[in-house]
Amino acid sequence: MSTERLTDPLDDSESYYWTPDEWARLSAISRAMLLVQQTLAGRVVIGSFWRIAHFFRGELRALINNEKRVRAIWIEHLLWCIPVILWLTVVCRMPLWIYVVAMVLPANGVILIRSFAEHRARPGIAPPHCYRRACLGPGTPISLQQSARAAPRIAGDPMV
Repeated sequence: MSTERLTDPLDDSESYYWTPDEWARLSAISRAMLLVQQTLAGRVVIGSFWRIAHFFRGELRALINNEKRVRAIWIEHLLWCIPVILWLTVVCRMPLWIYVVAMVLPANGVILIRSFAEHRARPGIAPPHCYRRACLGPGTPISLQQSARAAPRIAGDPMV
């Protein structure tokens, strides 16, 4: 992805931006879930399930459409999962469902805290004069490195 489109909400996998046409195609339940995710609590609690389901839906679509290298990537990933699953189930005697509930979902929720901080719109500032930064610098509880991004453009508006 080129630098010019790094924060484009149509390209950014962490963006919660929906074009008017996409929004109109969503069910009332999906729209309600997305609105709840505009709060930090909603993003952490519902967002983990939403993002994981959204990810698997996209990957399944890529597998069905036989997109380049998707099968090979998944096969390699699953092969690397074998030692982890064996360690968890045989050595640690931990059921996989506990691992998912106690590790995967909370870890995804923490990632979504960073995403929430970086992708919040600043009300009252309209393009092309938008500018926003979220710096989660070293030493903060949710960051291992400094991160900053410019405000995303609104779909249809020219890049400044």
